[in-house]
Amino acid sequence: MIHLLPSRSGWLALFLLVIAIVNGVTAGLAIAAFFHLGPRVDISPAEAAIMALLCLGNLACAVATWHWRRWGVYVFVVLAVPIFFFNLFIHAPMVMTGIGVYVAAKMVYLVRPTWPSFR
Repeated sequence: MIHLLPSRSGWLALFLLVIAIVNGVTAGLAIAAFFHLGPRVDISPAEAAIMALLCLGNLACAVATWHWRRWGVYVFVVLAVPIFFFNLFIHAPMVMTGIGVYVAAKMVYLVRPTWPSFR
């Protein structure tokens, strides 16, 4: 028997792709900062490592959500809390600090119509 997955809305697909690209690039830049590659940045190697891990976690959640896994949405929302406080700790601009919480809320809003299809 063939099990067809529901169609993903265009907004959810675009949202997940943007999340994957932004977090992948940010993780790459944080890893480069950790190894002192490229231009000098004002974060410590420990902060760069934490940033890379948080971004890679968000990237994994975006991939899991793309594959209709509920845990991807749950972990993405939970990760918004440490990311918020980490951004406060490194003195990121308030707009960037708030965007993480907004993105988590937007994720919940976009997956609501297809939530029964998630496994």
